[in-house]
Amino acid sequence: MAKTDDWRNIYTPKKVSYFDAKVSIRCHMAIAKEIRDKLGPGSTRSELFRSTCFGPWLDVRCTSNDSHLVNLILQTQYLPSGNQNALFFLVGGWELRFGPEEFCLITGLRFVPLNQTHHWRQGMTNMTFRERVFGNVRAGLQVWDLKNVFSQFLDQSSDLDAVRLCLLMLLEVGFMGCESKSLVDLSLLQLVEDLDSWNAFPWGSYAWKATYEQLHDALAKRSARLTCIPTTQQFRYLLHGFIWAFKIWIFEVFPYARKFAVRRDGIPRAISWDYNQRITWELALPFVMDATVPGLEPLRVLTPTPAECATDWLRDSHRFFLGLANDSSPLPKKARLSSVPLPQVKFTTRP
Repeated sequence: MAKTDDWRNIYTPKKVSYFDAKVSIRCHMAIAKEIRDKLGPGSTRSELFRSTCFGPWLDVRCTSNDSHLVNLILQTQYLPSGNQNALFFLVGGWELRFGPEEFCLITGLRFVPLNQTHHWRQGMTNMTFRERVFGNVRAGLQVWDLKNVFSQFLDQSSDLDAVRLCLLMLLEVGFMGCESKSLVDLSLLQLVEDLDSWNAFPWGSYAWKATYEQLHDALAKRSARLTCIPTTQQFRYLLHGFIWAFKIWIFEVFPYARKFAVRRDGIPRAISWDYNQRITWELALPFVMDATVPGLEPLRVLTPTPAECATDWLRDSHRFFLGLANDSSPLPKKARLSSVPLPQVKFTTRP
């Protein structure tokens, strides 16, 4: 958005006191590197994983959540009038937007209306993957169970089941930041049975919904607790969802990020960033305080490159953003991604 005199109607420059906080960001993107190592670079199961829609994430470099920076930028959030499925920030007099379009461009995750996802679930009643790998778990499957088999028994699974487990790990632990005791949704276990349906599923819509709910008005929703914190104590709060993608958006938008991180070639953009220094509270402050310095003004619009425009996920998502995605349907299933029955993997019980 261009800077005009209109911004003064919603924002009046004033001295702002920003505060540091202890922010626990649950998404754990280092799991992508663990998955890469567990699958084994160049192995059959590694190549199978790379053939899925989550394949590029094996090449992620920068996995730090940089919670001080996230906390700082959240303090610049404002709520425009009207029902907006996006987040807005005012920095140095500039209005910045983080919405589905930006989230899609950064993550490479596809968007279609979530109310149409029944297409992907129709007829999905078998959960033989769960029976093979988690047959000893009689109660609801927890994220802890995923972590346990991943860490101790992955090599005992077939290549396809190993890929299925790693997809669930990247989604639940990496993207969504689910607690270990959280139940794994049955629809995810059904979906991962057929990897073509998994690849066609709108993971952008799925992850954005949870991320938006966490970030929208994040500090205002906690303001009552904030006012009760003694001045001698540091404010603490917790964020679930794909908050790491929000951090990458900050890197994309603020030129000051180049002091700590390097952007290399890569699609999606999230895997392109590498950092040489973690950002403390003191190092984060100039992102906002120096936003009016020539050359450090934030970027108002993220523009797709020709290479990004050529991707299936961006073309499909663009139709959704234009309101033309009402006829979306799942990709045809392919027999090559089915598994033959294998013995159950034996693993230890929950603590």
